[in-house]
Amino acid sequence: MLSATVIANSAAEADALATAILVMGREKSLELIEKNPSIEAYFISWDKDKGFVTEWTSGFEAYLTE
Repeated sequence: MLSATVIANSAAEADALATAILVMGREKSLELIEKNPSIEAYFISWDKDKGFVTEWTSGFEAYLTE
């Protein structure tokens, strides 16, 4: 994972979670975040065949705009 953007109840919590997500990896991070409705996240990773890959938790879509 290259980047994790987290929305949480406080900036300190979001920062700590973003750091933890980078260490935990995608699957464990998604599992943790989806269990907590007050946390949402957006991930950027690299795939050698697809290039940059973006993914987000179910509630993060409310924060995305076109």
